[in-house]
Amino acid sequence: MKNNITKRGISVFLALMLMFSALNSAFLAQAEGGIIDIYEMEICYEDGETVVPDKDENGDDFVLEVMESEKLQLKYKLIGCNIPEGGYVRWYSETPTLVDVDQNGLVTAFDSSKGAVVQLWIDNEVKSVPLIGGIMGTMLENALFNDTVNVDTMDADQIIAIIETLFGENSTYGAYTSGFVSSLKEYLKKLNCSIHAELCDGDGNVLVEDSVKVLVTKSDKWYANFLPNGTHITNKESIETTVAVGSTVKLEALTTPKRLNYGVTYTIESTSIFSQGSNIAEVDEDGTVHFKAKGTVTVVASPRSEDVTKGLRDFMKTANSLIASGNLDTDTLADILINTFNINMNKTVLKALLDGYIRVAEFADNNSGLIDSMTSGISSIADSIMKYVYRDSITFTVVDAVPLEDFEIGGPDSVQEGAQIQLEIKNIVPTIGDTSDIIWSSSDSDIASVDEKTGTVTGRDAGGSLGSLSSKTCTITATSTTNNISKSVTIKVTGKTGNYLSDAEIDGPNMVAVGDTIKYKALIYPERNEDSSYLTLSWGIVTGTDSETGEPVYSWADKNNDVSDGIGSIASDGTYTSVRGGLCTIALHVVTGYTILGGYYEMSNIIT
Repeated sequence: MKNNITKRGISVFLALMLMFSALNSAFLAQAEGGIIDIYEMEICYEDGETVVPDKDENGDDFVLEVMESEKLQLKYKLIGCNIPEGGYVRWYSETPTLVDVDQNGLVTAFDSSKGAVVQLWIDNEVKSVPLIGGIMGTMLENALFNDTVNVDTMDADQIIAIIETLFGENSTYGAYTSGFVSSLKEYLKKLNCSIHAELCDGDGNVLVEDSVKVLVTKSDKWYANFLPNGTHITNKESIETTVAVGSTVKLEALTTPKRLNYGVTYTIESTSIFSQGSNIAEVDEDGTVHFKAKGTVTVVASPRSEDVTKGLRDFMKTANSLIASGNLDTDTLADILINTFNINMNKTVLKALLDGYIRVAEFADNNSGLIDSMTSGISSIADSIMKYVYRDSITFTVVDAVPLEDFEIGGPDSVQEGAQIQLEIKNIVPTIGDTSDIIWSSSDSDIASVDEKTGTVTGRDAGGSLGSLSSKTCTITATSTTNNISKSVTIKVTGKTGNYLSDAEIDGPNMVAVGDTIKYKALIYPERNEDSSYLTLSWGIVTGTDSETGEPVYSWADKNNDVSDGIGSIASDGTYTSVRGGLCTIALHVVTGYTILGGYYEMSNIIT
């Protein structure tokens, strides 16, 4: 009897162990009626049976290697379960600019370079920073992608060192750049990109998933040095696609491989023969989309035409040399053109066309004109083909804006005297809420001012010149006037050593009766500079616009001469006299500096 009980105990123990082992490798979902369903899935090769392993023979993570422009078919298989009613399997890539996957599991390799990962980071983490993100992004692109710096030959630590130099915590942009270094490190880890397959239920909840790592290797094809393989909207996942009339969206896109330096063209695609997409939205050359009317509109990003033409010319020159040397034949060249551009042309016809060019070229002393002719003929086809093959797109539904219910304020919480930070409205409820009525205000504009329309904050006065040891705070408030919803944040203004100006403002009325005389006052920030011996100021009037730069032209008064634009005149002490009706723009020029050894050294300069 004792033996029977012991065997039964062991059997129960083994059964429990098997059950917990299954639980560790599968996702548990509570089904209707209290039944627990166990889901398990694995990613397989194209045969649908051979599982892609997790580890290689050395115990390291198993990595699939795919060459640029090549494809790899993956499948999934469910183990001991079925797709639930209404469920589906979703494929996605963590770094689609390197390698992407469609919803059938077809993997396409695009780029082997660190440059593509760094560009993805710049587009998503840097350029998204309000106010100065575009400037910082351009600085980084100039620093990392040039004739002397090759990101693809640098290790991660070298790249990180450049970022720390430009945007460390103690840099000019320190208020914005906390977390930059750590976020770039995370991006650089994605060189071995993960491809995921998720089993979801009818509500989109993930029941179970599997993933494989893919490393893209540089193409060994000769033509990979001339022709792109794709264009990608890199910030697509973070963009709301239901937008309000009057709003704008900034797209960032990249043509791969990054090392070819192909640009991007943005176009509006018509949604049907009955409506023109350009009536609903327009897009600038930098990818900024302006939504004008209700409807559905698609924005397309594709390789820039000028780059396509240049790349094709270099491609055809090299192809011609290879054919002349016997290392390439027109049959293979026809295959490359058809497969690369998906040109819908009979291969025999294309080969005959290429043979004709080659035969003529053999009798020509200078065949560069023939190459140009070939390039022109092919590029006219290829350029339009690329807009359909090597492209990415995003579709927006444009609706009328609705009243705002709630929002938050985002952005840095400190600013130095004389610097600016950008506050932004975020987490809008609903997402198509109307933010056009929001007015910004400061609790003490002597400490920090804020542009009532844009939310740009200028640090004015920290109460002392001891650098970060001097500080004052004020409250910045954003108010939606329609529904009287307000949100506030506290901003700390830190000091700056030396007699540097942070801002200047003209105090006085903006409407004057003809014949009246008004004495305007200059407000100087920080206040400690008002009586400084280093300070000089001039009053003037805008008298025109520079035809080349579009900048205003100023005329400045001195002790002996007032200046006038015919509408009014101003004296060197700020006394303005109205002469006749019209619009006159008064200007104030404030400078701090000092004279030494017969020369004048300027410290700060503001025109307002």
